[in-house]
Amino acid sequence: NDKSLVNAQLETIKIALSEALVGLDEPPIIISADANATHQSVVRVMDAARQLGLVKITFATQELKDE
Repeated sequence: NDKSLVNAQLETIKIALSEALVGLDEPPIIISADANATHQSVVRVMDAARQLGLVKITFATQELKDE
């Protein structure tokens, strides 16, 4: 939800996801990671979502522009 986290620890991500999901029933998780994001960061978010029982995970994509 466009909010920065104080760190990238699994528990911090789970807390942030839990707070963002209040009042929502089975919302999709959309991961938007740019080229600077590490593979581990993306996997950590997916793991946090899975641990919270969230299974609708997708990735936002952008079309590459011709240079």
